[in-house]
Parts: sequence; C-alpha cells; structure tokens
Amino acid sequence: FSSLPAEIVESRVSSEVFSSKRLDANVIERSDVSYLDCITGIDREKHEIAVILINRYPLDRLAVKLAFTGNLEIKPVESTALYANQPEASNTFSQPERVKLHKYSLPSKDGSEWKIVMQACSVMMVRFRFS
Repeated sequence: FSSLPAEIVESRVSSEVFSSKRLDANVIERSDVSYLDCITGIDREKHEIAVILINRYPLDRLAVKLAFTGNLEIKPVESTALYANQPEASNTFSQPERVKLHKYSLPSKDGSEWKIVMQACSVMMVRFRFS
C-alpha cells in the first residue's frame, strides 16, 4: 500500500462478531472478534481520502458499505487488497508470492453509500478523491 494520509479522521464500524477455532499459526482461537475494522486518513491539499479496511474473518468474504458525512462529491480512484487464496497462507522463501497485493475493483455507488465485497482474511485500501 502507499502511505495513509497523515491526518487520521474518525471512522465508525458496525459489524457482527465471530469466534474461530485455531486453524494454524496465523489463525488462532478467538471469540467475539469483529469481522471488520477500519482506519481513515484525509489529505485536504490533495483532496484525497484513504480508507483501510480489514476483514478479519478467515473463511468468508465480507460485504462492506461505506458512508461519508458532509456534502462532498466523492469518487473512488484506486482499490488495492492484500490477500491469499487460503487464510493460512504465508509467504516463504520457496513461495514468496502466496500473500500479495492485488488491484481490486472499485466500490460501486448505492444511493448515498459505496459498496465493496472484500476477500476473506484480507486488508484493503480504497482511495477516494473529493471536491
């Protein structure tokens, strides 16, 4: 990912929770884990908002809705995701590309919200431009 803008702004997340059994060293046993986490940064000079989304659930994709406050015209310009085909995947010397960055589809507009479906066990950065 390229860098998150230095000014971090409030993000609110509403998400169901899950419990998981230990799958391997990357997925340990947990209970009441929020599926989704988020951090948002803004660069007012470049008119850019960057949202980092984390889908912690190791087994399922996650449909995410993003809503922005204010009367800004917002347009997604880039979406990148870090994921692998399996949640237990890790990069090794023999397989250094199992977990990698992928260009990802841009969120789609649905009324006043933006929708995107995240891969299981993934981290995504979506960049928006505003005016």
